[in-house]
Amino acid sequence: MRDGQAIRAVVLASPVALSFPMRAEQPLSTQRAFERLFAACEQQQSCRDAFPHIEQDFYAVFDDVTASPVPVPVTRLDSRADTVWLDGNRLVGLLRNRMSERAGLTSIPLLVHELRSGDRLRAAREIVGEGSAPPLLVGRVVRELINCNDTYGPAFRKTLDSVNALARPPFRRVVDEDCEEWLPRVGDPSMRASMRGDIPTLITTGYFDDRTPTAYARRIVATLRVAYAVELPDEGHDARPSACHATIVAQFLEAPTRRPDTSCVAAIAALPFATTWEQIRARSARVAPRAILFANTSSSYALGAATDEGR
Repeated sequence: MRDGQAIRAVVLASPVALSFPMRAEQPLSTQRAFERLFAACEQQQSCRDAFPHIEQDFYAVFDDVTASPVPVPVTRLDSRADTVWLDGNRLVGLLRNRMSERAGLTSIPLLVHELRSGDRLRAAREIVGEGSAPPLLVGRVVRELINCNDTYGPAFRKTLDSVNALARPPFRRVVDEDCEEWLPRVGDPSMRASMRGDIPTLITTGYFDDRTPTAYARRIVATLRVAYAVELPDEGHDARPSACHATIVAQFLEAPTRRPDTSCVAAIAALPFATTWEQIRARSARVAPRAILFANTSSSYALGAATDEGR
């Protein structure tokens, strides 16, 4: 980013900034993303009619499965029968993972409703999936070491404490105790200085991004001389680009110093929430599976989701 002669332009999709404690602020970011999802359901008549109390149902389901986790039978890749326990932390972690795809986003109200007052086991099976562990568990270790080095320290702990005091129980995070063991000292503070530079930069984010919301993108843009932030209303965190998204990126790369035309964003239709199981199956069939089927184990909401260890 600092080598303006070697790099012509930069496109960042849902970026993480080191100059402010994004991970410590994540409980409120996640809560706001869920609140946006519930509000979007409320604004869509079919979703509102099918699930009139979706937000209340979510918090009730979280309390229910926290008190009494749901046993979900799964068949491992080696054909071994096993059980995954769906508790409150795992529920939030797995729902967050669904928010990275449009089909996953649109299925959440139905899944919450079914857990609350419908076919609970079917909904739990859909959320848990095949129960497969990430293919490269070592990737989690490397990712966590990087996260610790980049973000952990006294400021992180102080910010997390204050954010947890504001966040509702499903979204609170525990202190990353592994960081205390892995890091003999806090990472180099110079690595967390605000990025500044002249390289034209485009940052794309999703309206339903629960990890790196648009507010963070704007804070990054404020430190760069030529930079633009574009929020896509039908995307979550690091989603597959829509046609509009791809067009904006292409325009920017063609002329990085000129603000891209984002008029197509206003024409993006609202997400059509699924209200039946048939709709979930139809939409899921059109989405190529991701390599990692379990919750993102870098999140304390679902640590151990791949190994059934709990938090």
